[in-house]
Amino acid sequence: MGIVASLLKAERYIDMNTKRLFAMLLPVLGVLLVVAVGLALAQEGSPGDDRQPLSPEAPDAHSSFIPIQGRLTDAAGNPLDGDYDVTFSLYGQDSGGDPLCTQSNSVGVDNGLFSTYISGLGCSIDGRVLYLGVQVGDDPEMTPRLFVDNVPYAWTLRPGAVISDSMAGIPLLHIENWGDEGRGLRSYAMAETGANYGMVGASRSPEGIGGYFYNNNGGIGLYGASSTASGVGVLAKGLDSGADLVLGGNADTGAGDDGILASDPDYASSDLVLKSNDTIRLDLDTDGDGEDADFEIRDSADTLLFNVDESGAVTSGGAGIAAFPRPAYDSGLVSVTTGSTVDLLHNLGGNIDNYFVDLTCQHAVYGRHTWGLGGDSNSPETYGVYWLDLTTSEITVRRESQDGECPQVRVRIWMYP
Repeated sequence: MGIVASLLKAERYIDMNTKRLFAMLLPVLGVLLVVAVGLALAQEGSPGDDRQPLSPEAPDAHSSFIPIQGRLTDAAGNPLDGDYDVTFSLYGQDSGGDPLCTQSNSVGVDNGLFSTYISGLGCSIDGRVLYLGVQVGDDPEMTPRLFVDNVPYAWTLRPGAVISDSMAGIPLLHIENWGDEGRGLRSYAMAETGANYGMVGASRSPEGIGGYFYNNNGGIGLYGASSTASGVGVLAKGLDSGADLVLGGNADTGAGDDGILASDPDYASSDLVLKSNDTIRLDLDTDGDGEDADFEIRDSADTLLFNVDESGAVTSGGAGIAAFPRPAYDSGLVSVTTGSTVDLLHNLGGNIDNYFVDLTCQHAVYGRHTWGLGGDSNSPETYGVYWLDLTTSEITVRRESQDGECPQVRVRIWMYP
C-alpha cells in the first residue's frame, strides 16, 4: 500500500473554516478491487449479500474497505493532534448531488497524519467517475471534492490475468450497460486464421450450463450469425447419441408445447429447410412414459393435415396430404351425353405406364356407382361408359347410345415413380 500511495500522492491544500487537508491519499488499487465486489453486491440482490466484512486490519478475500490517508492541519497550516470525527462521502460528480455512500469515523491524528478506512459495502462503485468529500466535525464539507483517479492497469484486469474465487450465489464479474443500443460485453478473436474463439463458456457440473443467455422483455436471448453463405450461424455438438440441441419451452406449465422451431418471424416468405447428408429421423415417445406422441403437420389455421402416432397409425385431416397416394389429376364430375365422347386434359407428362386411372359414374337416382363401366353391347344396342386414348396430356371418355346410368363421370389418375 505504501508503494501505491507514493505513486498516487497528490499535493493539494483545501481551505476550510478552521482546518485544512494536506495530501489526501487514496490508494486506488484498493478502490478498484472494491469496484468488482461492490458492483456484484449492489446489483445482484440475492440471498447471502448481507454478510458483514471483517475488520480492516484482517480483511477477508472480499474486503470492501477503502483505505484513506492524509494530513490534517489548522487554518494556519499547523498539524493537528488528537481524535476527530470525520465524515467521508463518495460522489458521482465533483459538486452537488447526493452521495453514493457516507461513513463517519473517529480518526486519530498524530502530528497531522492520519490513516483510516471506509466501507464500500452497498455503495454503487460501478466504474463511474468518483469524487471524495471530507467533512471534519461540524465544519462544512471541504471543497473542492477530491477526484479519485484510476491506475493504468489493475492487476486483475491486465492481459493474461486470471480472476479466480469461490462465490456462491453472486457473480464473479457483473457488467451492466444502461445506454440505448449499448453492449454489455464485446469480445473478439482478431486473428484471421486458426481455430480461435471470440468467447468461451464452460461448466464442469452435470447440472451446470456453459453459457446462459436470456431476454427479459420478449426479445432474442441468443443471436448467432455468419457473414458468409458457407458459414454457420450456430453450431451445436453433442457427444455421440447425446442431444446436439435441446429446445425448451413451457410444457411443464400446461400452457403450451415444448421445443418450437420457427423460421424468421421478421420475413413473411422465410422458409424452414432441413438438410441432411443422410437420414432425417423422428423418434416418438423416446422417454417411454406412454404419453400420446404424434408427428403432426398443420396449416396456418392450426388445422391438422397429417398425423403419425407412436404406434405408426397414419391419419389425414385434410386434402393437402393423405395417408395414401393422392391422385395427380381429378376431373371432378363431368357431364357426358349419350352416344358422345369428352376429351379431358390432364397434362401430367411422364410415362403413361406409371398411370393408374379410376373412372366412376354419378346418377341422380342410383348415386355414385360403377354399373356398365367398360361398356356393354347387346347388338344393336350399346350401354355404359369407358375411357380410351390415354396420352401424357389427355384422356377420352365415351358414353354409349343407350346408356341410362352414367350421365356424369369422374376421372382420377394416380402417378407412380
